[in-house]
Amino acid sequence: MNTARINKRAAQEAIAGPAELGGYYPDGLTETAIDALIEEVDRELANEQHTVTVRVERSFTDARRARRAERRAGREALRSLPARIEPADLAGEVAA
Repeated sequence: MNTARINKRAAQEAIAGPAELGGYYPDGLTETAIDALIEEVDRELANEQHTVTVRVERSFTDARRARRAERRAGREALRSLPARIEPADLAGEVAA
């Protein structure tokens, strides 16, 4: 079985590409422009992650606040009742 062999210099030239392409960017973006785009994307992702974290924290807080408000409303309803309710006199009456 024959295997293809390539020497080190030929491999480096194949990886590096032709020498005349040095400084040529086919998409028009230089390294600094690409780095700036990457930084911008990183900032956007960090802001998005912060927003998600705040939303999650507030969703738990909102549920907690809703439950507390419900309990307070129940206590206020109980406080609004008279202190003592007199039992009805049912003697002599027939329940229908």
